[in-house]
Amino acid sequence: MIRAARYRAGMSARALGRAVGRTHPWVRDLEDGVRPPSAAMADRVSKALELDPWADAVLRSVAIEDVEPRPRRAA
Repeated sequence: MIRAARYRAGMSARALGRAVGRTHPWVRDLEDGVRPPSAAMADRVSKALELDPWADAVLRSVAIEDVEPRPRRAA
């Protein structure tokens, strides 16, 4: 669905990656279902691709919670 929306928007994976602050391999992983987006990234992708409400809802339904990175423990 994301790949089809990206094609309709006339964007390359690299262009979408730049638009959302990620790399084109990240975009490919998202499109292939290898990597689910965080809620924040789902929002960025939806806005960058101007997804319709149905596609936006589908993308958000697979999003995972945003997780704050844990501080590293001193060795």
